[in-house]
Amino acid sequence: MRILHKSIVAMSAGLALAASPAHAQSQSEELTTATQAAEEEQEPLTAVLSRTTISVRSIEESLKFYQGILGLEPFYKREKLDDPRLVGFSGIKEGQTISLVALRPPLARANDIKVGHLGLIEIREADGSLAQAPEPLREPNRPGSMAFLIFVSDVLDIHEKVVAAGYEIIAAPVEREGQRPTQLLMRGPDGERLWIGQNESPGDFLGN
Repeated sequence: MRILHKSIVAMSAGLALAASPAHAQSQSEELTTATQAAEEEQEPLTAVLSRTTISVRSIEESLKFYQGILGLEPFYKREKLDDPRLVGFSGIKEGQTISLVALRPPLARANDIKVGHLGLIEIREADGSLAQAPEPLREPNRPGSMAFLIFVSDVLDIHEKVVAAGYEIIAAPVEREGQRPTQLLMRGPDGERLWIGQNESPGDFLGN
């Protein structure tokens, strides 16, 4: 069975396009052509990584980063998800509910296959207040821990913004003559590990 990780292409491409709105239309057309060509050479899709969801202390605070700095756009929101099946799955207690916001790259079309999306969930008490959340996991090699790789068109600009916003920087990007800067390694609003790299054209997202 061959698993095609098109979600990486979709999210990475969308973030890069979002960072360069002046070239969004032409890059979008190039990306579509390049993606179609790649799909013609691939086997039929057998599995899709549709959405990665992060448990956060506050959706509002997380949106300041994922929407305000990286440029992802919310397209789906649900409040008071109290399905009993979520009790064991998400660790909510009786009387608590879950709120969910899903984000996607700004140029993703409404009828696109659901890949490359990012979900944010928070837990609220019966009175609507945010539940007291435990401290984020800090051990980087803890089993089950994750790190996200996101591509943008200007990692140095993103670095300036995350520094100004006060997020934790693990390793700053370094400019290199004749090459792209090195990746920005950082922690997001809830301690999630992020690698943010710079790709400059749609072809980069397809491995060219």
